[in-house]
Amino acid sequence: MSETATPHTQSAEPIATAPSASPADIPRYLLQFLLASQGVCHEYTLLAALLQLARDLGLVAEGDTPDATRWHGQLREHIETANVRLEPLQFHVAQVQLGSGKRAAMAQWRREMAGVQLSPADTESLSQLPDSSRYYVHVNTQSSPETRTGTWMTPQQVEFAKWCVAQFAEHGSAVQTLGPEVAAASAGIRADIDGASGSPHGWRRCVSYSVGSTQLAQYPGLSAIETEQAVAQLCERRWLARTSDGRVGLTVRAAAELDSLLRDTYALPRCAVCARVVLHGAACGNLAAHVSEGPESGEEDEDEASSGMAMWHVDCYQHYVAHVSKSCPKCSASIVDDAVYVL
Repeated sequence: MSETATPHTQSAEPIATAPSASPADIPRYLLQFLLASQGVCHEYTLLAALLQLARDLGLVAEGDTPDATRWHGQLREHIETANVRLEPLQFHVAQVQLGSGKRAAMAQWRREMAGVQLSPADTESLSQLPDSSRYYVHVNTQSSPETRTGTWMTPQQVEFAKWCVAQFAEHGSAVQTLGPEVAAASAGIRADIDGASGSPHGWRRCVSYSVGSTQLAQYPGLSAIETEQAVAQLCERRWLARTSDGRVGLTVRAAAELDSLLRDTYALPRCAVCARVVLHGAACGNLAAHVSEGPESGEEDEDEASSGMAMWHVDCYQHYVAHVSKSCPKCSASIVDDAVYVL
């Protein structure tokens, strides 16, 4: 598994088109491919599927190198068409950003595509595209988290998943000293952030919205073995994922589907750039300005991070410090000298 709780999507089987298929069927075939990939695909994986479809339908001649930029735009149009058809069913294909950034997303994508047979022309076409952290995610848009996940989870899984989300949110409220195991498992994210901040030695603190299997084994409704089986099932459905050091957290698919729950019920901070919930990235380190007062001393409790803390995804942080400001938009403290990793 990767160093962060990223969606470990296995590449779906090549799309088999019917003899009577036409270009009008492309949105349906792309949706089938996305669902066969457990509802989450890097955008370039879906683009590769589109290029295969285009060849099967005679839209790209054998041996020709397709214009990746043009077909990338057509992919967005086909997804928009699919969403029009999905709306009455209360489903939607959303495009979301992987919080751990382009480097992590592209490394994951290249691993997944290593075993996929593409034509040399399509491989050349895809290689011309810039790095991307964007994923397409098939989500349920029904009114409550229970009805959203209830379409594929058992009632017992729904209750366990809700409990897991609460554990992730509670664990993420604590600002911790960066330990050696977490540091090793998050080296890539920290390198990307340190490169943007210019910090020569990195930061010493972090928050994490993932927990160890031992903590999840405390769930009162299941035995330790049953809990491990439940986690494995949710990982198989690309709803949970394990980090390289064994911690468990939400995938980009789950974060997209539960965005309103994470914001409204658990008050998880939103990115100062894109306004989506942040599970990986950077946060302002001026805890005195963002942390609730201690219950007895009246002083700031540096073990608790409030929902008011300014945060950024990795890509958003890189953009913000390069083009907007190196200061927190809420308290004006430096966000490059001594901030907090979100890992």
